[in-house]
Amino acid sequence: MSNHRQPKDCKQTVKVLPISPNETQPITNNKTMLLDVTFPTLAPIFLMVLLGWGMHRSRRLPEGFFSGLNTLTFYIGLPALLLVGIATAPIEPGPALRIFYVLLVATTIVTIGAYLTARIMRLPPASTAAFVQAGMRGNLAYIGLPVIFYALETIAADASGMEAAAMLVLAPAVPMYNIACVIILAHGASRDNGERPSTLTILGKVLRNPLLIACVIGLFLSITGIGLPLTLERTLRPLGQMALPLALFSIGASFTQGNLLARLGPAIWASAILKVAILPLLGYACIRLFGLNNLEGLIALIFLACPTAVSGYVMAEQMGADADLAGSAILISTLLAIPALAIVLSIP
Repeated sequence: MSNHRQPKDCKQTVKVLPISPNETQPITNNKTMLLDVTFPTLAPIFLMVLLGWGMHRSRRLPEGFFSGLNTLTFYIGLPALLLVGIATAPIEPGPALRIFYVLLVATTIVTIGAYLTARIMRLPPASTAAFVQAGMRGNLAYIGLPVIFYALETIAADASGMEAAAMLVLAPAVPMYNIACVIILAHGASRDNGERPSTLTILGKVLRNPLLIACVIGLFLSITGIGLPLTLERTLRPLGQMALPLALFSIGASFTQGNLLARLGPAIWASAILKVAILPLLGYACIRLFGLNNLEGLIALIFLACPTAVSGYVMAEQMGADADLAGSAILISTLLAIPALAIVLSIP
């Protein structure tokens, strides 16, 4: 993923965004951004999602194939991508930390706002838990990373450093979102059935997350200077390269499940708007506060504008929250994320 080139047809119309926080350059008009950046970035993403939906809908592949594909992506493909990317790229913690601070502040504000909104709408505890997690947790690895990589490939002459920063953001972001969602869902479910998972159970779920483990190992290899042995790198790199298309394919297949569109009420639309509209707007306000440059700000906004994480449905179902609300929120937020990400990519 480190060898990128600027497309020939973009050289005269798209100016390279700065990588140094102290450098600034103007960017071209919105029409140029739409044709040369936004469309080439988003179209492949949603075409692959559509392909996954079509293949599952046609039933040309066995049902168990998609479950196994998701397992392969989550436990092998994405961890390999993160481990190789972080271990082999020059690590500058500054950009990743600034991006993470934006995510942290914006997510905290939206989480509080989601609880207030749920209270105004008088949602029951189980529905409140699903509503809040749908409004604050995005699909950072499955949607965020592909959009970021395609965008950087188009607008930056050398994007390897910023790609590494985007992956490094997941090291603190993965445990943050997992811990928050487990607590939110457990709190809502416990108020309905009187049960509450222990702190050790919550901690165990977080520490076993393969994305977190991959980020920690990659960071350790990079910081200590040990690096990744060539044989291991040549094994993991192609496994990582398969992760993003397979992840998008899996997302498309998941949308054929009937329970993802169980109901469409005000709570569904409110959670989707919180996720893909209010959250990136808050992030935009935080960018200047933490001194992000153009590329760092773009990465932060892409992460924040991602649709609700598909895993949120599984978590809600397993922990006794309102799984129907969670599933419908995933689908609607994914549809609304298309214009939301288009707007983010068009911001000068």
